[in-house]
Amino acid sequence: SGYVLARIYGDRLASGQASLRAYARQRLLRVIPAHLAVSLVLVLLVGGAALALLRRALDEAAPPACTGPPEVAVLSAGDTDASSYEHAVLAEALGVPLVRAADLWPRADGGLEVVVDGRRRPVDVLYRRFHDGGLSAYRTSLGQALDVQLTEAVRAGRLGLVNVPGNGLADDAATFAWVPAMIGFYLGEQPLLASPRTWVLADPAALAEVRGRLHELVVEEVAGYGGQGAVDGRTCGAAALDR
Repeated sequence: SGYVLARIYGDRLASGQASLRAYARQRLLRVIPAHLAVSLVLVLLVGGAALALLRRALDEAAPPACTGPPEVAVLSAGDTDASSYEHAVLAEALGVPLVRAADLWPRADGGLEVVVDGRRRPVDVLYRRFHDGGLSAYRTSLGQALDVQLTEAVRAGRLGLVNVPGNGLADDAATFAWVPAMIGFYLGEQPLLASPRTWVLADPAALAEVRGRLHELVVEEVAGYGGQGAVDGRTCGAAALDR
């Protein structure tokens, strides 16, 4: 009962999708013929609007001590994260630097500085782009655990952190099943693009509907991170499906 099925594997509800849209726009604009460009205008505008909305949300997350335009950076685990390319594209699209734990330096006032192009500069908001469980495993420039350093800066009122640890509800794969309903409930609108069909197998009716179709679908654990434990029924053998 702790599994989710989806037709299209790898699609996520996390805000990192904005970086994928930005990357897709870059690639498409390089290769599509000019006469097809008009058909992509809506897609480009939607992606641009999402980035603008994200940037505004990051600016609004600035701490009380920030009195001017906030300095924002994207915080990534670096090359050890399979999504590091997303982080780089997202940072570029937002017009902010991409930093790692080792780039963070504590300030005397309790805030943080980040190293950008070899120089340290204050940062007001960090957009955290890796899993909660990895925070304590990373060390800042002075050897302090990343989770401790971030917590101290936030408590000092000198840092805005997006998203704070534990705030990952919308990244739960089971949420996909209710995305269209949530859009209708909260926005009073219908999605412009359909979501991949998703079944939560804790629901007996959903389980009965897809039990004989596992070879067409992708099965993953609700609590799985980064696709851990996922089984693609379209490419795996019968033994894996039985498991």
